[in-house]
Amino acid sequence: MSLSLTESTIQQQICDYLSIRGYFYFSVPNEHYNISHGQRTTLKKMGLTPGIPDLCVCLRGGRIIFLEVKTSTGNLTNSQPFIHEALRKLDHTVYVVRSVEDVIKIMEEVGDE
Repeated sequence: MSLSLTESTIQQQICDYLSIRGYFYFSVPNEHYNISHGQRTTLKKMGLTPGIPDLCVCLRGGRIIFLEVKTSTGNLTNSQPFIHEALRKLDHTVYVVRSVEDVIKIMEEVGDE
């Protein structure tokens, strides 16, 4: 029987890796968007946008990459493709990652590892 990791666990592993490697990053707590209507309205007024990737990693030279964390079988929500495309039109890079190993490979590719 194979044990699947949750998105939360995968994201925690990724954050551990980024911290150990000394990256500056932050998360966007969008998972809390799906709470009571009144709280959703307040969060939206405060700038919360459904579909924003889970992690933003700031790299040398002012580069920023966004990481959308999914499980091995997870799919993008309806709003995520639109937000990802909007970020790409602004010349940002968005990756969908399913493991810390995915992030290690990305960091090697972007030349910041």
